[in-house]
Amino acid sequence: MAVVGTLCDVSDRHAASLAETFYEQVLRPLPVGEALRRARERCRADAVSRCSATWLSFVLYGNPAQMMLKPAAAPPAAAPKETAVAPGSLDRSPPDAVLRGRWPARRASLWAAIVALVIGLAAGVGYNLWPRAPLVVGVMDVTVRGNAVDRWMPNTTRDCLRTVLTKEKPHIRPYSQQEIDFMRDQMGIKNIELAKRNIELAKRLGVSKMIDPKLSVAESNATLQVDIVEIPSGILDATESVRGRVDKFIELQNQISMKVLQALGVKPTDEVLKFIGERTNDLLEYYKLYNETLPGGESEESKASTPDGQAPETSSWLAVAFAQTPSAEDKANHALLEQYRAALQSKDLEELARLQAEMTEAQRSALVRYFENAKDLAIRISDVEILVAGDEALATFTREDVFTDARSGRQLHFEVRISSVLGRQEGAW
Repeated sequence: MAVVGTLCDVSDRHAASLAETFYEQVLRPLPVGEALRRARERCRADAVSRCSATWLSFVLYGNPAQMMLKPAAAPPAAAPKETAVAPGSLDRSPPDAVLRGRWPARRASLWAAIVALVIGLAAGVGYNLWPRAPLVVGVMDVTVRGNAVDRWMPNTTRDCLRTVLTKEKPHIRPYSQQEIDFMRDQMGIKNIELAKRNIELAKRLGVSKMIDPKLSVAESNATLQVDIVEIPSGILDATESVRGRVDKFIELQNQISMKVLQALGVKPTDEVLKFIGERTNDLLEYYKLYNETLPGGESEESKASTPDGQAPETSSWLAVAFAQTPSAEDKANHALLEQYRAALQSKDLEELARLQAEMTEAQRSALVRYFENAKDLAIRISDVEILVAGDEALATFTREDVFTDARSGRQLHFEVRISSVLGRQEGAW
């Protein structure tokens, strides 16, 4: 008897590939030990799977020489008998004994392959039809390597990843770095180093994978790398990377986002494909300008502290609208976001300055340039999630800008997933 198992949790995608190779080999037929060795070698040689510990985790318990199918053995051929055949008559001698002996073994292999195929198809159908909990992932801020990286590059990379992953709901539930920081502080997870704090909170939130992006620039070329780490084992599940020219940076972000979905084993939705198709390098200058309009030139850098021991409350705009009666705080926060949307769409700088805690001259100048270039501007805010703790709230939402480019006359669609801290002063948000 022999059993194949794993030493630790493994990637579903890489494990499925290894299992496919294993069953191909045992149906040849080969001993289970040799079949597993070849399957592990192929998994390790693959450019994607080699970064995962999957190939190393599979082990065999039992007899490595065990066979799932017996090899076809040809019986010794009897010496042919010489018989007289009348001229012009047909030779009706029985088929060759060797072929008769091989057919049962071949038929057994064929039936085994058919059964394995049917089981695989049934498992696949059941997997797709059976309701599954969403894959909960954490999206960390982009780590910058070197000093030649402009500030807008890591920020827009992070926002692109978040936007794509959010469009995969309900299959994926992404948490941003700022959402994790917001909840980590109020949970009192403070007296350990940052990496361990993130992992500890990830466990509590049910996060199963952490997405850790990195960015470096050398001369006119940029490299984006994303490590996907299993939680809580800490095993590096996959590493994806792309490299290209800085002036094609939007395309690089699109490519790495699609690779991340593939590494997570998630098929891109039509909404994701539409978003990627519309997100072209024509929007590069608008992403730069957008980044300059934010405090400090960053969309999610402001820290939100929460009172110790007070758990944040979370609400979804859609859930509030259709599932329950919104609270006074929900209404106030959503009304504030609507004021922000209306001020942007009407290009009202004074109202935007009033809504912000502080607007610098650099922000005001960037907004003026953005508004001048974006004709017939229409803005939509959707998929709102709000965490409330005391007098502060963290609003995470998708912002969509549709406008006509003043220089080219083309209609462009700008979309980004961002977070913003809301504050309550004198009882009003």
